[in-house]
Amino acid sequence: HADAILNHNLYAPERTFISSVPDSAILAGPRYALLRKEFLNAPSPSTPVSPLRKILITLGGVDQDNATGQVLDLLEAAATPPLDIRVLIGAGNPHRESLRQRNSRHRLEIAGPSDDMPGELAWSDGIISAGGGTCFEWLRYQLPAAVVTIAENQEPVAKALGQQGLAICLGWPRDWAASDTAVTEVERFIDNKVSGEPKPVIVDGQGASRAAAVVLDLPFFLRKATPDDARLYFEWTNDPETRANSLSSAEIPWENHLRWFSNRVNSENTLLFVCEDPLHGPIGQVRFEKMEDGRHLLSYSLDHRFRGQKLSLPMLTAALDRLAGATTGILAKAKTSNPASLKTLRQAGFHDLPSSTEDVAELLLVPAALAPRNL
Repeated sequence: HADAILNHNLYAPERTFISSVPDSAILAGPRYALLRKEFLNAPSPSTPVSPLRKILITLGGVDQDNATGQVLDLLEAAATPPLDIRVLIGAGNPHRESLRQRNSRHRLEIAGPSDDMPGELAWSDGIISAGGGTCFEWLRYQLPAAVVTIAENQEPVAKALGQQGLAICLGWPRDWAASDTAVTEVERFIDNKVSGEPKPVIVDGQGASRAAAVVLDLPFFLRKATPDDARLYFEWTNDPETRANSLSSAEIPWENHLRWFSNRVNSENTLLFVCEDPLHGPIGQVRFEKMEDGRHLLSYSLDHRFRGQKLSLPMLTAALDRLAGATTGILAKAKTSNPASLKTLRQAGFHDLPSSTEDVAELLLVPAALAPRNL
């Protein structure tokens, strides 16, 4: 009888969830992965390392059966060069002392528990983890991974990771002694021979925002753009209708766009916002670029799937709220042949300037009109 059902596991989209509530929301899959806020700003994936050199191992807070020790045994047996291995042990792990006393041909560090998982992930070239919630964290960092199953409910997680090519599945430690497969798979993990296109972003850190928008019954939420949005912005900027309404209508090559986007997304003088429907994906974008006089130049557009739904004004209004108290005014330029955009701007409080021409209208929103509307 739920208004919303959330299952953020990778296998969830293949399952059927039923509620007796009409129009109930189904939040299935890692788009809704609930990560802590420190995982929002993950670094861009680095150039793949082959073979892996720095391995992070984390198998949960207790690890009663010492699967960590068995993983270290695999790494000792594997035909790999000496590695930097950092093991994170949970506070309840009863095997801490025996792990600390191990001899190893690798450079082995036994640490943890850690209160800086982003830092731990940023240090590593690859990770060996259990099939629990940590998987969402290393997926956010797009790390090469090997997954150990230490609980029944982790089996479908490991299976989905393997099927989607996101991790090498090592199975249950209890099965390793009967076969050399686990050693071979660890060697394949360390070898990290990757090819083809980069893997898509499976977990982007926005899952909690999407879930919150559904719970709060919000039609959309606003988030800052990240380097992962480069392709999305490229598709938007080269949309035929967007190009026709732009002051410069020429199509933009990918290389030029990527260079421009990389500069803007990391600039203190540019604010790039993505507006998202929590269930159906990105709606559009709003951009503010700071000018020398302290004002900001506005640009915005809607995804073609959401046009005609009267979303331009609420999206623009939400983005304008973010600039309250931080600008000396917002300048907008629009073709006079684009009445829909001019209407939206005027409804948002922009006033026409004398500098407008027959072809291009210039409009200004003064700072006094930028008091936050959603206090």
